[in-house]
Amino acid sequence: MPRRSDDSENPRDNKFKIGTIFFLCDTIVRWSAAKGIGLITSRLTSALADEVLSSVLELFSPGEGDGSWHGGCLALAELARRGLLLPISFPKVVSVVVKALHYDIRRGPHSVGSHVRDAAAYVC
Repeated sequence: MPRRSDDSENPRDNKFKIGTIFFLCDTIVRWSAAKGIGLITSRLTSALADEVLSSVLELFSPGEGDGSWHGGCLALAELARRGLLLPISFPKVVSVVVKALHYDIRRGPHSVGSHVRDAAAYVC
């Protein structure tokens, strides 16, 4: 298949694309995107699957919004459901899931985060 001029070789670009999907979309689209990430990852070599996991884990930085945290949890849940999380990655995954279980951001008179906590519980 011929390469298009917008095809990227940089893995950081893929992280940006994954993050954009989760940040800009609503819950149904995030869930579908997480399923797609799981399906694609199941067909990759273990080295490439580890890169996908690393990109998903980068979504859990403190500067990311609740959409990224929610989508990241859904993606981790899908990877776990498909048996794609290797035991060597458990410490990193458990660390971010524990943070997500406590996710709570104040916005004005209310807080945001119940959807992130629900998705983190689903990972467990």
